[in-house]
Amino acid sequence: MTAAPASHRLRALAKLGDEMRRTRRLLLAAILLLLVAVGASYHIRRQYLRAHQVVRPKTLPAGVLATAEEGWQYSRTDSQTGKPIVEVKARSFEQIQDPPETRLEQVELRLYDKDAARFNEVKCAKAVFRDTDKRLYSEGDVEIRMRIPAEGPVSGRLLAIQSSGVTFDTGSGKASTDRPASFTFEGGDGKGVGAEYDPTQHVLHLKSAVELNWRPVGPRAKVMKVETGELYYREVESRIFLAPWSRLNRGTLNVEGGNAVVTLEGDTIRTVDASNASGTDTYPTRSVDFRAQRIFLTMDDDGVARQLTAEREAHIVSHSVSGDTSVEGDKVDLDFKTDSGESELTQALAQGHAVVNSKPVASKGKAAPETRIMRSEAIFLAMRPGGHELLRAATMRPGDVEFVPNAPGQRRRLIRGERLTLDYAARNRIEKFHATKASTRTDPAPPAKPLKPGQPPEPPVLTWSDEFLARVRPETGQLDTIDQTGNFRYQAGTRHATAHSATLDSPRNLITLVTAARLWDPSGSTTADRIELDQKSGDFVAVGKVTSTRQPEASGGAGTPMLDRGKVMQAQADRMTSRRDHTLITYDGNAILWQESNRIQADRVEIDRSSAALIAHGHVITRLVDNSRAPAGKKPETAVFTVAQAPDMEYSDKQKTAHYTGGVILVRPGMNIRSQELTAYLKQDDKGSSLDKAIGDGDVRIVQSLSDRTRTGTAQHAEYYVAEDKVILEGGRPLLVDSVRGRTEGNRLTYFASNERLLVESPPTAPSVSTLHRKKKANSR
Repeated sequence: MTAAPASHRLRALAKLGDEMRRTRRLLLAAILLLLVAVGASYHIRRQYLRAHQVVRPKTLPAGVLATAEEGWQYSRTDSQTGKPIVEVKARSFEQIQDPPETRLEQVELRLYDKDAARFNEVKCAKAVFRDTDKRLYSEGDVEIRMRIPAEGPVSGRLLAIQSSGVTFDTGSGKASTDRPASFTFEGGDGKGVGAEYDPTQHVLHLKSAVELNWRPVGPRAKVMKVETGELYYREVESRIFLAPWSRLNRGTLNVEGGNAVVTLEGDTIRTVDASNASGTDTYPTRSVDFRAQRIFLTMDDDGVARQLTAEREAHIVSHSVSGDTSVEGDKVDLDFKTDSGESELTQALAQGHAVVNSKPVASKGKAAPETRIMRSEAIFLAMRPGGHELLRAATMRPGDVEFVPNAPGQRRRLIRGERLTLDYAARNRIEKFHATKASTRTDPAPPAKPLKPGQPPEPPVLTWSDEFLARVRPETGQLDTIDQTGNFRYQAGTRHATAHSATLDSPRNLITLVTAARLWDPSGSTTADRIELDQKSGDFVAVGKVTSTRQPEASGGAGTPMLDRGKVMQAQADRMTSRRDHTLITYDGNAILWQESNRIQADRVEIDRSSAALIAHGHVITRLVDNSRAPAGKKPETAVFTVAQAPDMEYSDKQKTAHYTGGVILVRPGMNIRSQELTAYLKQDDKGSSLDKAIGDGDVRIVQSLSDRTRTGTAQHAEYYVAEDKVILEGGRPLLVDSVRGRTEGNRLTYFASNERLLVESPPTAPSVSTLHRKKKANSR
């Protein structure tokens, strides 16, 4: 049992030795491999350490706390929303101990809106960030871009500012500089000295020497240049405030003023509101000057003025080849047509103490028409195509128009009315003038020669009517006609007139009164259906149902019943003419004239007061009161008339004779005279006017009617003497027939009716005398 185990142990040991020999070779190989790996790792590590060897930091300059070359960043967010407020990035920085600040290079600053949807970006080469007030300052050039979208692409043209010496407040986001700054925006560019921008309020402030150049994009757009002393741009309001002065220029338009407000709409200037402003708009053939305490301009998309409002002491003047037209008022509104790319005036409205003054220029070889001045509380103007000539001027309240002479012979005229309208032809020449509830005043033209001592000046002409319409000859500018209707009234010194309507023919200076026409002066009055009055001479023609009254003349004195200047003379006819200051008067058609009970009737009556003559034609009938039988100084108890009828009659007041022709009949109480011609001699004494005698020629026939008989005398010539009651018959074969006594003939018969004496002359050398008695048949000779 002992030996067996020993051999087994030997064999086991031998087997173990063999395994150990094999294991040793493996261990040696493993060790070798391990040595190789360690050496390789050592080599690699050494290379890595050499490559990534940490450089020992340089020594910092005195006062420098830290520096960085690999970028610097500062940010601040809203504690509640987590949205960014400000971000500052820089490529490098240097932190200074005293003063506590950080110096940055290649700086980019972002100041976000409240909702962080947009930000304003600031870039500069160098900047200093002060830790104490969180302000960033850049001495060099700075570029600022406004309202950049936080997400998505940038659209449109951003507001960008370039300047230097800029300070940024990272707390409020404000940026400011006192140095020159230039900027671009979505409609142009500009520059100024000193600038501030508040991103929270979106307000840009340019402190001085500001210039803006607005560049609209339309096909007819022109650059508008805006200059001012100081500017505030309120982005949210889209308004620009200019102070204390402002200046705007667009092509031909120039505006200067005090404080001004510019309102934007997109990239377009929509309105300009300037105080104490004045300006011009100049074109090759016309120009417009304007001024007011306030000017408000409205622009179209191309920057062309389409409306202009001037307020408080507004004054606008248009100059053109046809003349100058000015508009004044508390407020003036101008509307423009802008289709052509220029402002073409279409209409205007002046309100409050409005005045429109139009002064035309003289045409070649012709005098300039009168200057027209229109006044009212509201005046509307419409322009002809082109905008430099008037089409219409109309008051919208009561007003007046004054015509001021520009040449000799022209008259000053003033027309007032509730509404006034002027219609114009080409070259600002008036064509028509209409007024309602009108009153007019026309002054006389200056006299060609100085007035003589004591000579009164020509009075003005005044008229009133419900409607007024004047027509002007555009080619000359001279007044042609004036039509006035409804309650027409007229006054020229002491001359007055009324009618339903009237027409003035200006070249002839003739006024025609129509319907219920009446004309009067201190000398008398005339009414008719129609009266034509020559204003210069005072001559007139009245037609239709004419009636007239002639007042007594102050120096008339005693007259005859045919033409007594000391008494009122009245007349009526179908037609009447008056000439030479009422000294030549003619009545036509059924003419009747009377003074008290004296009366003249004829187809036509002509009166010449200068020669104291009266002529009547056609169916003449005169009826004259005979006062010969009245007590001295008294009228007879019963009126006695002398009535004469004839085709024609001529009266001379100097000779006191009335000559009747063409077959005459003269009738007195108890007396009837017929003849081919008859001359009545009148007299005036203390009893009054009466017939003195009557002389008839040609187939004379005298009939005396008494209570108990009739006497009839015939001859070729007869004379009747009233005071003596004497009748003389001669010529031909005079014959007296007494219905009681019989016939008496002779070469000359003289009969005294008062004592019934009859003188009969046969041969002139031996006259016969016969006495007739009513109760005796015998004759005494």
